[in-house]
Amino acid sequence: MGTDRVQSADRLTSGGVSTKSGRLIVRHCGNAHRHICCYLVERHAFSDLCRYPRDPGSKSKFAHLKDAAGDLVYALRNLRRLRAGREIVTIGPMAWVVALLLRLGVLPECRHLWWLGLFIHSPRWLRILRPAFRLLDSWRMRYILFSEFEKPLYVSALRFELRRLFYIPYGNMSRDESFPDAEVARKLAAAGEGFFFSGGASSRDYTALIEVFRGLPYKLVIIC
Repeated sequence: MGTDRVQSADRLTSGGVSTKSGRLIVRHCGNAHRHICCYLVERHAFSDLCRYPRDPGSKSKFAHLKDAAGDLVYALRNLRRLRAGREIVTIGPMAWVVALLLRLGVLPECRHLWWLGLFIHSPRWLRILRPAFRLLDSWRMRYILFSEFEKPLYVSALRFELRRLFYIPYGNMSRDESFPDAEVARKLAAAGEGFFFSGGASSRDYTALIEVFRGLPYKLVIIC
């Protein structure tokens, strides 16, 4: 995303939110799925209700629980704006808060609540969270996933209805034209043929990935 897009996204989190369109994004921080949120705001007239401009995702469990409590307080303080939302997209730790308000019947105008980027792959956490998801789920909930694999997983583990699970390919949705990075292209060419590639802005999973490849007879190239 270009600098102008980043600045535009930052302005979306300033708190001056209008909900005249009835389309609302509710999220914990402005760096959560920035590209998709910019796309929804610029192309589909969504408003963006955001607690923090930026916030790191790597935290302790206690910090995440503290965030969840704070998100609930934030949502209640902005309940008037939330009640005006007819199509609401929510992300990450803020999603359970909005889902709870929907189940409690305090969002009467909401036709659909879209949980963007639901991601739980741990069998242990799927078992632990199943009762909570059964409590929060409703016929107005929609879940947007970033892999086809997750559809049968959540149907089986969380008892979701398949018709309310939607897959979209994840990526940069900016209209800016993208050009190959010369340095990246040079390093890939130097790696030769026959390798596995991993890349991205986050480094959270690379340690585990490297450990797996230590025991495999394959070359791994990481650009991050």
